[in-house]
Amino acid sequence: MATLEGTAYVLGTRPWGERGVVALLFCPVHGVLRGLIKRADAAVLQPFNSVAYKHTRRLDTQLGSLQLELQQSRAALWMSNPMRAMGVTAAADILAALLPEEHPYPTIASVLPPLLAGDFSWRAYAGFERVVLEHAGYGLHLQEPVACAEGSALAYVSPNTWRAVPLAVARGWESRLYVLPHCWGGLLTDEASDCRAALALTGALLNRALHGPFAQEKLASRARLVQAYESSLAYARAA
Repeated sequence: MATLEGTAYVLGTRPWGERGVVALLFCPVHGVLRGLIKRADAAVLQPFNSVAYKHTRRLDTQLGSLQLELQQSRAALWMSNPMRAMGVTAAADILAALLPEEHPYPTIASVLPPLLAGDFSWRAYAGFERVVLEHAGYGLHLQEPVACAEGSALAYVSPNTWRAVPLAVARGWESRLYVLPHCWGGLLTDEASDCRAALALTGALLNRALHGPFAQEKLASRARLVQAYESSLAYARAA
């Protein structure tokens, strides 16, 4: 019988039988891990709660069973903050949809504590998506910009190579390129436009990674979060 033990973040659950659930965890050592819990405790299984787990199965092809012990509940951090609540849900859904099971991602694990402890600003969340995409094989190549003899400032991103494109090189092709956010080396702009550009860029990569009929369903929580960021920035600008 194979046994895996360690600490993990809860990503989500789906019902199994009358009282059981299949839980999905993100473990710094073992990556995404799925297992059956016959009697589920909803308080323990909230997204991004920290748990100690024991996963057992007889064969590698089996689902396996999970025993969990709550280490840290994070529900109080976002129960009164709708933006954090949406951010937590979107982050958990993206990890669950994008990462293969039982493959370790230590860098992704390292960016989660500051994200969860912070205010879930759009910059922090977009940076999280960028890290996840990079380590899942869908990264940007902004450190390798397209060459430009004129030394023009970087302003766009190519959807073919995901490299940064200088303003002079992009001339005449702007409509076919993504805007490079100022926070990642692009031209200076207002905060609302920068937010829109950053999340449009990572959103394009997520759509590429999660192609197929279920892509929009997997990204529904993210779409709600993006809309909330844009509405918040528009309200702040109007005020």
